[in-house]
Amino acid sequence: MGLESANYSFVPRADAATRVLEVLANIGACEKRPEELSKFRYFVLSGSDHWIDFQWNFEFTEKLASLSIRVALCNPDKVENRLKEIIQILLVDCGGEILDKDSKKSYHSIESSSDWSQLWNDYVNRRTAFRKWFGDYVAPISGDVVFEFARNVKPKAP
Repeated sequence: MGLESANYSFVPRADAATRVLEVLANIGACEKRPEELSKFRYFVLSGSDHWIDFQWNFEFTEKLASLSIRVALCNPDKVENRLKEIIQILLVDCGGEILDKDSKKSYHSIESSSDWSQLWNDYVNRRTAFRKWFGDYVAPISGDVVFEFARNVKPKAP
């Protein structure tokens, strides 16, 4: 969890954990790095106005299943619509909760506008901090790419 991305963790209800992969397929996410021996599966959902990375951990049991969601802070503003849609679908179809790993706030629903506003405002605040350090670059790219860029570039002073 660096300065380059907003990070979320989705933990489905134990009885709905197997549905997460169906949801990812239904929203158009593609498997990014199939690795037979890995305890993780990686997916990406991308378009001209968004890029969202997913890491599915289903190693031991359905009770420990979790989906990490990573959104690079340089994404265009329209990433908000896709992120909201994805979180809403996951919560409705799979139950459970979404945790904003950065603010440590968790949500069982984002149906109320105040819950979504709080979640999105935390994203915007992190993006503002990112832009103070790295400039106003906007592109729908992977958090991995932004992480490598941030590691290799000396940030400007805020």
